[in-house]
Amino acid sequence: MSERQLDAFADKHAGQIPFDTSPRHLAGPGDARHVTHGLAAAGWATVSDPLSAEIVMASPDHRYRLQFDPQSATSAWWRLRAAPGGNDHGWYAEFGELVPAEVLAGLTDALIAPSSPQSDPWQPVTSAGWQHDDAGTALSPDSLCRIEHRPMSEFHERPSWHIEVRTSSDESFPGPRIWHAYLDEHVPDHLVGAFLGALANLRPLQRGMFDRTAHHRAVQEPSPLRPQQVVDAHTARVKTIRAQARAVRRQQTAPRDNPGAHHRRPAGRPPLTSKDASISRTTTHGRRASLRRLNRYLRHSERILASWDAFTAFNTDLDGWPFDEDAYGRRAAVRDADTAAAFAGIRPGARQLLATARLQLQHLPAHLTRDSWPGQLTILEEALSHLDTLDAQWRQTRAQLPEGAGPGSETYVDALDEHHAECWSYLDDWACHGRVILDIQAAARRAPSRPKHPQLPALTSRRSGHGARGR
Repeated sequence: MSERQLDAFADKHAGQIPFDTSPRHLAGPGDARHVTHGLAAAGWATVSDPLSAEIVMASPDHRYRLQFDPQSATSAWWRLRAAPGGNDHGWYAEFGELVPAEVLAGLTDALIAPSSPQSDPWQPVTSAGWQHDDAGTALSPDSLCRIEHRPMSEFHERPSWHIEVRTSSDESFPGPRIWHAYLDEHVPDHLVGAFLGALANLRPLQRGMFDRTAHHRAVQEPSPLRPQQVVDAHTARVKTIRAQARAVRRQQTAPRDNPGAHHRRPAGRPPLTSKDASISRTTTHGRRASLRRLNRYLRHSERILASWDAFTAFNTDLDGWPFDEDAYGRRAAVRDADTAAAFAGIRPGARQLLATARLQLQHLPAHLTRDSWPGQLTILEEALSHLDTLDAQWRQTRAQLPEGAGPGSETYVDALDEHHAECWSYLDDWACHGRVILDIQAAARRAPSRPKHPQLPALTSRRSGHGARGR
């Protein structure tokens, strides 16, 4: 996600007077970007039509998929799906229109964070003073929110979770449903616990003076937080998620064995196939040069990021906020410009690298591949498309600069810094996931060669009339 998207969030909330709103289950939907910004910071991509009201996001490995549909014909506006993976079952969860975005973000944040064991999902609910019985039911103190852990049946091998908020606390006539949540029997316990913990949390949620709440019994009081503090808290959370996801990606994409193994080519290894990989010597040489440039970019970007991390370690507080915002901004601009310059060397051949990697991956045996590779290639492709769009915007911006605002002028430098800042997250995607191209190349070289085609009949020599020996 870009700084412009964070700025749009800030523009909305900086002009609102925050009110502490409780209990959480009555606080209303809030801003959906509490969910989508967190996922985008973790590398999830938007795969829906950008002009549609529906938002669909997919995880980097394409196992998880989140759908937000405000035009849904059912009461479920949010749907979260997990495809089966390895020994794990697939699962499904849905949430109604008025579920607080911050509560749903409790689950999605736990989904993108390194998994941690959750022994008892009920623990945060009982700690918050909710009534919990042995039948697997809990009621909020106002009795408007009900959590049920429904038992197994002939159709379900494990209990499923149902949460409902209704307009009345009368059990005989509970009134219309305000919102609901359903988590099927295979949703991991730590995700259930994260959702219930965010729901039962006693801290109020911030809502603007005229924001929609879910019920007239919601209590709103002027918040001690200033609008900018609400914005800062959101920005800090997004940056923390981004740094955490980047660290996990770098760990996952690091070479498993000898770091230089993908540079060595076994002697006598034939092309992948005689049909799809019949590449001329010139093209092959160009691809090898592109792979070497990609490897240099990965090393260079690693050094740039290490330098940036060293700077932030000594120039920010414990929450990641800079001591000197001007110096921080100037140093970030250097990081962005250096990364863009490093990427310029592989930009012309980037699409060819991706296309060849896709082709190689189609022919690789399963035991030489990783489940994450297709998703990583998709991230690289989407990042390259975004960079193409930003480059076109930069050319337009540069053409519209005032006369005399050429390279080196303050106006030009400011515009270029902004362009580099918008590009940086996509360049960082290449820094984090670009090694997959090298890994696929290494796997293609290790793959067993296919049987050779039958040798063609020998050609007849024009001079001697004898068959020329096949070569």
